Amino acid sequence: MLAAKNDTDFMGEYPGSQMSRLSIYFKQRQIITSKRSEIYGITDFLVNCGGVFGLFMGFFILSLVDILYHFTLRFIANLKQVTKVDNSSH
Repeated sequence: MLAAKNDTDFMGEYPGSQMSRLSIYFKQRQIITSKRSEIYGITDFLVNCGGVFGLFMGFFILSLVDILYHFTLRFIANLKQVTKVDNSSH
């Protein structure tokens, strides 16, 4: 396209048409580029893994306590039942 001498000269080349012109001007010739980086770094990843690990360790410890409680309670109940049977048979 030929360079227009002023803003309306290019309209003469296309009679009867409707056109628009968009001009973008910048304050400076240099444009500052933006730097892209990852959302999660290695530190964030390690922190999240540690949090999840701690959560599961808490559940694991509570499960162990529950299992120990259940087996000791069952053992005590069986002992009482055995002693009850022994006492009734004598």
